Amino acid sequence: MLLETLLENTPATTASFSKRLAMDAVATSLRSFMFEEVVPDSITRKRSDSNERSQFLVSWMDGKFL
Repeated sequence: MLLETLLENTPATTASFSKRLAMDAVATSLRSFMFEEVVPDSITRKRSDSNERSQFLVSWMDGKFL
């Protein structure tokens, strides 16, 4: 992750302490959402293209369709 690389390359000095602390907090927050598992409510529609690839219209628990 780019943020982790920046954090590793930011000098650990008193002057950069607040920047490093903020970057560490953002990196921790991003890691917690990076691999969130979301279960769909249902598959509403399926279609296949000319290359036999399937596309699905999915209904999610929050009411959105993607």
